Amino acid sequence: MTPALAIRALRARGLHTGLVRRPLNEIFSYLMPVILLDKDGGACILLRRLTLDTIGGDMRYEVLLPEAGNGSTVLTGPEINDRYSGHCLLIKPEPKPDLRAGDPLPVPDSHWLWSTLWKYKRHYLSTILSALMINVLALAITFFTMNVYDRVVPNQAFTTLWSLGAGVVLAMLFEFISRNVRTYVIDVAGKKADLVLGSLLFRQAMSMRLESRPANTGSFAYQLREFESVREFATSATLAALTDLPFVFLFLWVTHMVAGQLAWVVLWAAALVVLVSIAIQWPLARVMRENLKESAQKQGVVIEAVEGVEALKAATAEGFMQHKWEQYSALAASSTMKSRLLSGLATNTTILITQLCTVVMIVWGVYLISDGHLSLGGLIGAIILSGRALAPLNLVQLVGDALRSSGLPPNLLELEVTESAVMQDVRQAAEKMASLRQMGVKLAIDDFGTGYSNLNSLRNFPVSRLKIDKSFMRDIPVREGGFEITTAVIALGHKFNLRVLAEGVETQEQLEFLRQQGCDELQGYFISRPLDAENLERWINSQGGLRNAQQRLCV
Repeated sequence: MTPALAIRALRARGLHTGLVRRPLNEIFSYLMPVILLDKDGGACILLRRLTLDTIGGDMRYEVLLPEAGNGSTVLTGPEINDRYSGHCLLIKPEPKPDLRAGDPLPVPDSHWLWSTLWKYKRHYLSTILSALMINVLALAITFFTMNVYDRVVPNQAFTTLWSLGAGVVLAMLFEFISRNVRTYVIDVAGKKADLVLGSLLFRQAMSMRLESRPANTGSFAYQLREFESVREFATSATLAALTDLPFVFLFLWVTHMVAGQLAWVVLWAAALVVLVSIAIQWPLARVMRENLKESAQKQGVVIEAVEGVEALKAATAEGFMQHKWEQYSALAASSTMKSRLLSGLATNTTILITQLCTVVMIVWGVYLISDGHLSLGGLIGAIILSGRALAPLNLVQLVGDALRSSGLPPNLLELEVTESAVMQDVRQAAEKMASLRQMGVKLAIDDFGTGYSNLNSLRNFPVSRLKIDKSFMRDIPVREGGFEITTAVIALGHKFNLRVLAEGVETQEQLEFLRQQGCDELQGYFISRPLDAENLERWINSQGGLRNAQQRLCV
């Protein structure tokens, strides 16, 4: 046991402990007993100092040695100095109040989550500074668009166009760097906080008194596991979104400067979204508490059945446990459906408000343009700014609500985005994909090779997998073009450290070709047609287990 672990164990038993460096002759008798740390990594307990040895004139010490059994041992000064490292643990019991005078006043402790996050306030301050730079630089695309429509196009000022274009590209580059820095800082702070919170929760569970232990071990284990979602808050995109929230007012102010009265539309839309989000929290929290309780009971049935399977078989009580499992499964499914309905209602309402905001701004903006109070570039800039102000409330909220209602860990969810959809708005797609990646969700580019994407865009997308479109697989046995394109895509994916999956594999020739080119995974009728959960389980069993099935799916 290391000194750090010894200190934690002694403090857990109500003993105040400190590690000090002190010579043996300076350890006073009123400090004893103390734990002496040996040079070889061991330890012994110094009980007291005895009288001088009348023969040799050396001081003698009474100690407890681990290798000597239960009794104490007397050592001379030279003997104990030969093993003493110079470091010792000073121990004293912590004073306890006399409860006969009445219960002591409770001492309020700091919040276990916020106090831990506060320890890394410097990291989060850096995150706020990064958010400031990101949101300020995001205004560049708005002003660029306004000036192009209002000044460059009417005057055919191509020199100005290239100057503005170079400036906005530089601003976008700095914004990209700032986003990556913010993600890294949040991950570093979140990792440190996650370790502290995990240790705190486990220590709390281990120090629980036996009479306070829940009767159902499975339910308690499930509830403890649910704290993972709280700990993931420290590293999720929620924190990044929170740092962006104050800058909604920045975009509102810039919208007012650019488009005047149209800023009221964005303000009312943002207020409605916030009101909907707040209003949905009370019924959603109640339903989620029910779901947590019912899911914990369901997990408890599983643990009890596995631990007591011999007793169940002996008492022929399998039917009773089956009935309990089905009962709790039905309750959990019902509460899950309610939470999904509420989450879907909030998300769809947010999308509706965002769409209505755009329509109202365009209609009102046309009248302002006809009256000479607004330019075409100002209207387009205002619409872009409204999207920036309301963007954090759309896609990320949708995915977050789905994860929360289902209880699925974010790292087990992979979203497939078609290449053509990504290329419609590269900037907005990169921002939303970055937010989803911060939540822990995995991303894959589907139908790769059909959307005319460029390599620079692919490098900037936070994806972990490329899926080759099945149209190239059809050409492999027939045309040379399929061979060349597929080989290039596989090499490109590996160059960017991405896993490559080939869709539409239907023949042995295609499989052999993909194996030769180093493709990571395959998908297609050559392995199996689409299966539901029950038939998938049968297929896995027919392959000899999950490991063999995974090997068959991986080239």
